[in-house]
Amino acid sequence: ANTLASEVDMQIADSGFVEVGYSRRVGGSSVGRLYLTNASILGNGIRMNVGTASFDAIPGDTTLYADGVVNVTNGDIQTRRLEVGSVFQQGGDASGVLNLTNGNLIATGTSGNLSVGSVVQESPGSATGDVTITNGSIENFAAIDIGSAGNAGFASGRLGLINSSVSLVDVGWVTVGSSVNTSGVLDLDSSHMRAERLDLNATGVVNMTVNGLTRASESLVGPGTYSAIDLGAMGEAGGSIRIDLGGLEFTTKATIDQITLDVGNDFSCS
Repeated sequence: ANTLASEVDMQIADSGFVEVGYSRRVGGSSVGRLYLTNASILGNGIRMNVGTASFDAIPGDTTLYADGVVNVTNGDIQTRRLEVGSVFQQGGDASGVLNLTNGNLIATGTSGNLSVGSVVQESPGSATGDVTITNGSIENFAAIDIGSAGNAGFASGRLGLINSSVSLVDVGWVTVGSSVNTSGVLDLDSSHMRAERLDLNATGVVNMTVNGLTRASESLVGPGTYSAIDLGAMGEAGGSIRIDLGGLEFTTKATIDQITLDVGNDFSCS
């Protein structure tokens, strides 16, 4: 178990690794904790793993597991590839959590990828990943996968954005859920995502919250706080989109003149 609390930036060498809760051997286990306050994780082209189990586990063996937690407050994270909650090569069970508050998650190098909850290469294990960005952003990533690879095991992934934004580069592909053995959730709370393509598969859910709108006039006038997704194209659309208006607050005599939902072709909402 490794715990680090610091107000000094962690500077990682180019193409280096940050591994928090990484189990690699039969019968082994790992628990890792990394807490940073007023500090950043910096590096060019580094790879970061939070809660990863791998290599030749015996199916059903509960002794091989990985448990990783990273909390960064008032700082940035720079990485080329980030995996939170992943199992591969016959690995056991893995759980990864990353919380970033008042900071930015920035991809360096090329083809940056963020994976939240994945089980690959016919592993029987299970992976749970949870990432929450509060008052920050996700920048320069080319792909984001949320609970999108289940394979022989089960993968559960959640990406939550609170008062934050996501802007993908290049083809900018976001995948939520898959067809089997997964659960993928994208929570947008007063947040905005811009991507070239979204695949919302059968096991995927997008939650969009309107929050904190207060109007003193007799009707809603002008923009408020809302969540939105800007897409160049929609791919798979077998999952669900849920829009929560429960955060709306009105004063006396306030009325709603109109609420409009624009839906493109082959788009599924529930």
